[in-house]
Amino acid sequence: MQAGQLDRRIDIQTVTGSVDSLGTPKRTYANLSASVPAQVMPASSSESYRNNQDVGSDDLVITIRHRTDFDRKARIVYDGNNYDIMGIQEIGRREGLELLVRVVT
Repeated sequence: MQAGQLDRRIDIQTVTGSVDSLGTPKRTYANLSASVPAQVMPASSSESYRNNQDVGSDDLVITIRHRTDFDRKARIVYDGNNYDIMGIQEIGRREGLELLVRVVT
C-alpha cells in the first residue's frame, strides 16, 4: 500500500454505551483516535454483490492501514456523513484493511 493513495482523512468512532434520564440505554459514539489516512472509492458496479451483501449507490470502499482496535460495531465519519461498517477485509498480511461502508440514513 502506497502512502500517496491514502489521500483522504476519515474518523473511526466506536460505540460507547450510556443511559438517559429515564434509564433507557442510548447508543453514542466517540472518536477512536485522530483522523486516519484513507483511500475512499465509490463501490463500482462490478462490486454490486460483494461478501454476500448487496452494495448500493451510497456505499463506499475505504482502504486504511492495518489496525486491530475496532470492529464492525464502529462507524466511519467521512465528508460530514456517518457510515456503518458492513464488512472488513484484511489486505495482504496485515498490510491494510478494506472497509465496505454504507451511509447512515
